[in-house]
Amino acid sequence: MNQNLKTTQDLLQELAQGQFCLKNEISKILDKGASFSIDGMAIFYFGMELAEHIEQIDWALFFQTIEKVLSDNSYQQFRDEIRTNILESLSNLASNGSMSPALLVAHVGPIAREYLRAYELQQSGKTIF
Repeated sequence: MNQNLKTTQDLLQELAQGQFCLKNEISKILDKGASFSIDGMAIFYFGMELAEHIEQIDWALFFQTIEKVLSDNSYQQFRDEIRTNILESLSNLASNGSMSPALLVAHVGPIAREYLRAYELQQSGKTIF
């Protein structure tokens, strides 16, 4: 087992870095997630906060961080939650018109892009990538 694994708090702080609209939300998110004793719930709530702050997020910085986290083995235990609770949620927001698909297309890195392409093809048979 990797002794250098990061915590949920580490992950959320990394993802919120430079996102001033999310800084005050991290402790609230961690409290909500802790009440369920499930790390994935905190990541789920983080994804919900992204949806609430679409216009204020620095998407280029955010997706650079997503790529870093998805390739960093110290975050390996969170990869599935990041894919389902963040990437799929953002794809769904783009599909239903709540978020501009151009934000995803312009800023998603290669790891996230590959996952989202497969997810969208499975869901609808078409993809924006």
